[in-house]
Amino acid sequence: EEKRFEQSLAVSQKHFATIFEESPLGVALIDSITGKIIQINNYFCEIAGRSKSELTGLTWMDLTHPDDLDRDLQNYKNLNSGKIDRFSIEKRYVRPDGKEGWINKTVAKVSVDDNKHLHLAMIESITEQKQTQEFLAISEKQFRTIFEESPLGVALIDSLTGHIDEVNRKFADIAGRSLSEMATIDWMSITHPDDIQEDLDNMAALNAGKINGFNMEKRYIKPDGSHVWINMTISPLKVEDKNSPRHLCMIEDITEKKRIEKDLTRFGRLLNSSSNEIYMFDASTLKFTQVNSGACENLGYSIDELLQMTPLDIAHNYNLE
Repeated sequence: EEKRFEQSLAVSQKHFATIFEESPLGVALIDSITGKIIQINNYFCEIAGRSKSELTGLTWMDLTHPDDLDRDLQNYKNLNSGKIDRFSIEKRYVRPDGKEGWINKTVAKVSVDDNKHLHLAMIESITEQKQTQEFLAISEKQFRTIFEESPLGVALIDSLTGHIDEVNRKFADIAGRSLSEMATIDWMSITHPDDIQEDLDNMAALNAGKINGFNMEKRYIKPDGSHVWINMTISPLKVEDKNSPRHLCMIEDITEKKRIEKDLTRFGRLLNSSSNEIYMFDASTLKFTQVNSGACENLGYSIDELLQMTPLDIAHNYNLE
């Protein structure tokens, strides 16, 4: 019976040694009271950037970044007092060359040869994950700054439902609504009825992958019934959930531009309908820049001919003053 127990114990120890050495995690056996590192596997050495001989002369505190030490010491205090029997923590190890590496460490109490003041520390490197998180945080901060401070109106919109998820202050101002109001509506509800179908067709093409974005001019209807002309640019966003596509909508108010265009069109019609001679010319070159049909009929020149002439060509006694 005793021999069978010894054989069973030997097998268990062999299994533990195999798991200890071949684990995909860095594993160390550590004295819970002193923090002295008793035994480590190769992967632990690789993560810590030290050899086995170096590590067995150190404590876990020697490896830990000073800013992370107090949190870990508190965990060990709770472990040694019996309040907990295991814990996990994310912290930094400092390599001999001064470089820092992030690890996720799980600690569990173990007993070896009746020594109850030991624990197993299992670590994995999460430096790349932390760098990715930091990069994403910086990117998000930069995006937030651009989003909030942009001179354009900017909105994040659900590409399938048209619901407006988020807008900046400029977008809300152009639409004539508050930020809270914008969060409860979709783009269709504020778009002029005559402009909706063109926008829907563009969105259908975008969602089908036929286009990578689009630009159009359209009108928003304000709460008081007035409308504002906008120049709108739509760009799809990369999202993890392909079933919930979103796009970025950027708008600028072009109402004044549209008013000027309308006035110029009206002036052009008036210019051409008049039987009187009406000219516009460049003040520096004196060349005609615009003439009406009345000028052509009365003077006997074509429009192309007149646009190559000056007032002096048609009236030599013309007073420039």
